[in-house]
Amino acid sequence: MQRLHRKELVDLVFTGGSITRGWENVGKSVWQEYYGDRNALNLGLGGDRPQQVL
Repeated sequence: MQRLHRKELVDLVFTGGSITRGWENVGKSVWQEYYGDRNALNLGLGGDRPQQVL
């Protein structure tokens, strides 16, 4: 979320729970392959459920 604090412009935003957040750790290679060059921002929060994200 450092990019958010610096108010950088982004082209693609992901919101979600633990699975979305996991793209920064366990799924880092997948994130880099598909979204690394797309100026994407991951706003997933570990522990959130779909009801909380909506």
